[in-house]
Amino acid sequence: MRPYTRIRKRFLVVTVIMICLVLLLTTLVLLAGTRLSGRSDRTRFSIRESSQTAVQLGGGISLSEPESPNLLLDASFEPLIFRQSLTIYSGDESTLTISSEEAGQRLYPDGFFTDATARVLSQTDDGIMLKKTARVSRYGINRVGVFQPVQISGDLSPGQSFLDFAGQGDLSVGVGERGLLVRTIASQSAEIIETGLTDDLTGVSANKQWFAACSQSGDFLFSENGRDWSFSSAGQVLPLRAVAISDESTVVAVGDRGSLAVGEPERMSVLRPFTQADLTDVASNQSIFVVVGKNNTIMTSQNGLVWRQVQTEHSDDWMAVDFRDGRFIVAGGSGVILASDDGISFQMISRMEEQSCRDVVILSRQQMIVLNEAGDFLISNDGGQNWQQSGIDTGMTSRVIALAGKDTILSADQTGQIGLAQLVAEITLDSPLREGQFHSGDVIFLEKSSLSVPEGFLDDPGRASEHSPWIFYGSGDSYRTDAEFAPHAGQASLLLQSDGDSDQPAIISQKLDLNQLEDFRPNEVLQLSVWMKQDGVADRSTDIWLSGPFGQIGTTVANVGSTWKKYTYAFVVP
Repeated sequence: MRPYTRIRKRFLVVTVIMICLVLLLTTLVLLAGTRLSGRSDRTRFSIRESSQTAVQLGGGISLSEPESPNLLLDASFEPLIFRQSLTIYSGDESTLTISSEEAGQRLYPDGFFTDATARVLSQTDDGIMLKKTARVSRYGINRVGVFQPVQISGDLSPGQSFLDFAGQGDLSVGVGERGLLVRTIASQSAEIIETGLTDDLTGVSANKQWFAACSQSGDFLFSENGRDWSFSSAGQVLPLRAVAISDESTVVAVGDRGSLAVGEPERMSVLRPFTQADLTDVASNQSIFVVVGKNNTIMTSQNGLVWRQVQTEHSDDWMAVDFRDGRFIVAGGSGVILASDDGISFQMISRMEEQSCRDVVILSRQQMIVLNEAGDFLISNDGGQNWQQSGIDTGMTSRVIALAGKDTILSADQTGQIGLAQLVAEITLDSPLREGQFHSGDVIFLEKSSLSVPEGFLDDPGRASEHSPWIFYGSGDSYRTDAEFAPHAGQASLLLQSDGDSDQPAIISQKLDLNQLEDFRPNEVLQLSVWMKQDGVADRSTDIWLSGPFGQIGTTVANVGSTWKKYTYAFVVP
C-alpha cells in the first residue's frame, strides 16, 4: 500500500480567503490615498539602468555660500585672506609686470601683496604646468613698463632728439632739436612737420583749441590742428625753455635769465624780467600760471602780466612743474617735492635723498611719477609722501616724459629715440627661475593673509574698525594674534587684555541681528562654545551674557585654566 497525506479543505479555503481580503484592503487604501492627495502632490519615479562612461559632475546641492547656523560673525577671529589671479604682461627670471588696469590699482595699493605667496602657471603642450612657487619681495603699481619704439615717417637726422611733448585729446605733438616738430607722435603713424627753423624747439603746450610751441631764440609757432602752423616772433632773442597755454588761450613762455613772454596765439609780447634766475618750466590750470626756476624761484600770476614771487621754507633749483587733478607738483634738483592746490602757497611733501629730479608727471592727486637725472623712474602712490624706485628695465634712458592717454607714458632719450610704455604693476619674487624666464600669458596667483585690514586698503584708515563686527569696551586693549590659537579651532585668536591699574574690565561684544533674536520663542536654547585660557587674571573668571528683547541672560565661567579648554554654555530664552 502507498501512504498518503490527507489535505484539509477547510484550512485551505480559509487561508485563500484571508489573503484575498488583505490584498483587497491594501488596494482600497492605496486608491483612497491617491484620491485624497490629488495629482499635484504625486511624485513619480522612473529608474532606468544603462551603461555610461562619462563622469557626471555637479551632483548635490549647489550653493554660492553655505549658510551658517552661528549667530555670531567672525566667530573664530581667522585672518583675512586676499587673493588675486593675474595674467603676466612681460617678465624676466625674477620680475613680472602686470597691466595696471588688471592689477586693480584702485583696490590694492602699492606694496599690498608684498610678502604674499605666489604661484606661477604656464600653458605648455602637455597642459598647464606649475612654473614657480615663491614669496613676493616687492609689489608695486604704476610702474613704467618697457618702451615700445615709435616709428616716424620722414627724414629724422641722426641724434636729433625730442625736448617736449603736448597732447590735445587723441592728438599729440612733439618738438625737439633743430626745429624738429612731429605730429601724432603717440601713435605708430607719427609724421614730421617741416618748420623751416634751425633753432631748437624747446617747449610745446596745448589747450582744447590751440597748440603753442617756442624756440630757444624766441620764436613761436601756433596751430589748431597740429599740421598747419603759423610763425611769430617776440621781436628779440629770448632763450626760452618752456611754454604753457591756459584754457582761455593766454600763452606764457619762460627761459634763461628770467626771460618771460606773454600774449595770445600769434600775438606775443616780451615782459621785463622779474628775476635773473633761469626759469625752467611753466604750468597752468584754469585760473593761474605757475613758473619755476633755479635759485628757489617760484612765481605765480593770474593773467601773465602781474607776477608774485612765492617764498618757500625749503629752497632748491626747481626743474619741473605739472598740474592735474586740481594740484600743482614741483620737483627740485635736490629731490625736494612741493605741492599746491591753489597755485599760491606751496608745501614740501617729501624730500628724496640722493635724487636729482628732471621731470614730473601727475597721474592723479595720489599717484605721480618723477624722472631723475639718471633716467630712473620714481613712483609715489600716496600723494607724494613716499617714493619707490622702479626696478623694471624700460629699455630706454629717458630724458623727457609725458602722459599720453590713460596708463601710457611717452618718453624720449638723447639719441632721438622715442617710445610708448604702459603703466604696469611690478612683482618681484624672492628667488629667480632656475631655467628660462616668465613670458606673456603666464598666470600668477597671489594670496595674502592679514589679521587686520592692511594699511592703505581703505581710503580712510580710521574706518578699519567698521569692518569688524567686534567692539571693544572698558580699559585695556584687544587685538588678534596668530602667535597662539586653540587646537582644532583655526589659526588665530583674540587677546583680551585689561588695564591692571583700572577697576574697569575689558569687554568685547558684538551686536546681533535683532530680527534673528525676535524669532526665538521662550524656552528655546542657544548654545555658546568658546575656547579660552587666561594668564594673570586674579579671579580666573570670565562673564558671558546675551542681551535682547527678552532681557539679559548669561553666566560666569569660573576657574578658567592656563591652557586651552573648550567651554560650552546653554542660554535658555526666557
